[in-house]
Amino acid sequence: SDSGTSNGSAVFRQLFRTLPPHVQAIDFQNLACPLCELPVDKLPRTCTAFGTIVLQRDVNGSSARGSMSFSDFIARFPAFPSHVRIVRASLGTEGRWDHSAHAIARAFRDKFPGLSVLQLELALRPSAAIIDVPFVDLARVLVDAGIRVEITDIRCRAIQYEFLRAALDHSGAMVHQIHECSTSALPFSHPRCP
Repeated sequence: SDSGTSNGSAVFRQLFRTLPPHVQAIDFQNLACPLCELPVDKLPRTCTAFGTIVLQRDVNGSSARGSMSFSDFIARFPAFPSHVRIVRASLGTEGRWDHSAHAIARAFRDKFPGLSVLQLELALRPSAAIIDVPFVDLARVLVDAGIRVEITDIRCRAIQYEFLRAALDHSGAMVHQIHECSTSALPFSHPRCP
């Protein structure tokens, strides 16, 4: 992953000082600063949604910008205040998922004690099999714990897509549908979201 700046915490502090006073959501995309340095104690109390946490993602065979391993997420990612209830994460297959769905769910709940909605963008590289990733079981574990799971995007081989979409839907997750007439799960930062 990117090493970021030498003082990512200072960059985030400066950013937080310039935010509108009643910001409700922050969605970082393609960051060079590691989110591990985010000073969550400076996050505005009005902020109830945060993203995008990028875990084990690759793009064209190399690490996605800002991606971290799940082990680094557990060890270094800060715990957020409980007013953050909606979280967006992008999960991929850059490395093996050595943790069970229960351990992954527990880590998200520990890092976000106020978690009520987890929005997931899922990506499987062409060589990955659906059974190699805990995505469906993770959705099921979180839904069983009373957390709403919204799948905002699925990127995989066409032959895998429908199986993965149906399995996630069966797990209780709300899965983004391409058709306009269908109920959709959109990222909280999407222009069509209230």
